[in-house]
Amino acid sequence: MKKINWIQIIKIQAIIFLYSIISILSKIASSFLEKEIWMVMVILLIMLIVLASYAFLWQKLLKKVDLSIAYVNKGMLLFWSMIWSVVIFREEITILNIIGTIIIFVGIMVVNENA
Repeated sequence: MKKINWIQIIKIQAIIFLYSIISILSKIASSFLEKEIWMVMVILLIMLIVLASYAFLWQKLLKKVDLSIAYVNKGMLLFWSMIWSVVIFREEITILNIIGTIIIFVGIMVVNENA
């Protein structure tokens, strides 16, 4: 198992942050679905570009970080999605959402520290 450092963890989180943008774009596209299909197509094209960027960066990352470590960090996608839902879409989060996210975060930290 390769040793992971904080720089690599930050890179993993940056890539996951990039991936989380897909959920924002998807929610925005859904609001145009019945009104302006051309806007949905534009958003889908942007999503494709973001996904291609994510896939490229993820593959580069996996050359340097074990898959088991990188993949467990994908749990932070829930955190980013929750942040987006509150900040951009003004949705509410519950105490259970927060507790669940904390549990996931602690699990990620445990795995990263043991690597």
